Amino acid sequence: MNIGNERYFFDLMDLLVQWSRHENHEPFDLNSISVCKNYNQSSEFVTTLLVIGYVGDSDRDIEEFFSCAKHAPGDQNFINTMSQWFEFGNPFGGGYAFYQSCCTLSPQEIFAAMDYLKSECNRRYPGVSIDFQKPMDKSSGAKTQGGCYIATAVYGSYDCPEVWTLRRFRDFKLQKTYGGRLFVKAYYAISPQIVKRFGETSWFNHFWKKRLDKMVKRLRRKGFKNTPYEDKF
Repeated sequence: MNIGNERYFFDLMDLLVQWSRHENHEPFDLNSISVCKNYNQSSEFVTTLLVIGYVGDSDRDIEEFFSCAKHAPGDQNFINTMSQWFEFGNPFGGGYAFYQSCCTLSPQEIFAAMDYLKSECNRRYPGVSIDFQKPMDKSSGAKTQGGCYIATAVYGSYDCPEVWTLRRFRDFKLQKTYGGRLFVKAYYAISPQIVKRFGETSWFNHFWKKRLDKMVKRLRRKGFKNTPYEDKF
């Protein structure tokens, strides 16, 4: 990743992080900040990296978002600044977002670049949640391992803290009841087809990650650990 692309990436991130930290008169919260591959505009050889600030989940949210500016000039100034840097819309059919491409990389560069950018974001923006949605590494077999198909697709690995928590919930809770076992069986039958069709789209990852993150937090509070785990069944 060259210096110009890196500088432009952090110029975009500075705006989104500033918004999320409420340092201006923003009329609306950012629901989340994401960095991901633009699957709609990529091929096997070219990958466009997007930075995305999700704004709202409904038309009413966006109507309120823009109407707020009428009551606070600072809000309008901020929206105008955002509009100079970002496109606005539904980049992947998910929530409304300000989004912009920051660089084009080869498949060989994408993983290393995202790892580097993630570490730099952690250093520059401590305490800010920025979701890096790495494309699935086809050589890892992550989609075919074990049974947490959707979770594996979303988190990019069968062996990561979030999936370890979910696997414990499956083995120590769901597998202990008849209804739970039926759910697991149905999930295993349906989930691979869902992932096969939608697993590499960002709207799918955004939709499921928000819900899985909440579920994992609840399970962690209930005592399901996120340490390395070998499947019980």
